[in-house]
Amino acid sequence: YNFFLRHMAITLYYDPASGPARIIAVFLDIIKDTTVVRTQISLAAKDQMKPEFIEMNPHHTVPTLKDDETGLCLYESTAILQYLAEKLGATGKYGLPTDEKAKWATINCLHNYHNFIAKANMDVMGAFYRAFFSGQPLDLEAFKAGVVTAKDKYKLLEAVLVKNGGYISGPEATIADLRAWIDIFQVSNLGGAGTMAVIDFSEEFPAIQKWLLAVKEDAFSESAWAACTGFYGMAAQMFGGPIFRLAEQQ
Repeated sequence: YNFFLRHMAITLYYDPASGPARIIAVFLDIIKDTTVVRTQISLAAKDQMKPEFIEMNPHHTVPTLKDDETGLCLYESTAILQYLAEKLGATGKYGLPTDEKAKWATINCLHNYHNFIAKANMDVMGAFYRAFFSGQPLDLEAFKAGVVTAKDKYKLLEAVLVKNGGYISGPEATIADLRAWIDIFQVSNLGGAGTMAVIDFSEEFPAIQKWLLAVKEDAFSESAWAACTGFYGMAAQMFGGPIFRLAEQQ
């Protein structure tokens, strides 16, 4: 069966191992959408390297969204979130506001994600990813330096959340919160089993901690939450010992 053949549909290609792809699926769950076809592919099996996929997305990444009606193909998660929110009319909580000022504040935060939240994520996760994909031991010194750098960015996010009344672009939750959440969850879960061993957000960044819990309770179904914790639980098991030792040194 060729799962790249669809008939006049909007199709999301994703792998649950990908945080950006998973957050698109969570968004569709939140708005109770049944029109977007969700097609799971396997990055481990290199489905993304098949000619049919590369023809759609030369970057061979997930998520990838194909709209047969317009012929449009998107492969950047922030663009996909904005496109789906507008296309599907998602204007409620975790959508795109209708108020012009709130709408553009949300889009601004969404576009600023790569300059802000994503960089904080890579400050911490960079050493982890290098170890994970190379099979080499975790570089604890690089990891520790990354945590220090990330904390400077989290101080800014803490101030933003306080100023805006609890969410990233204003007092109501939007797609900007969803996109940022998955990255900060990754960092908060690195200590193992959902603890905050590397960065104790509850102690150092209480507004972020409150926001993390609020988005989780609002946005994640039981199955979506299980998908999130599965990959990072495995990561915590692999590197939990070294990370806990690092936390004790701080």
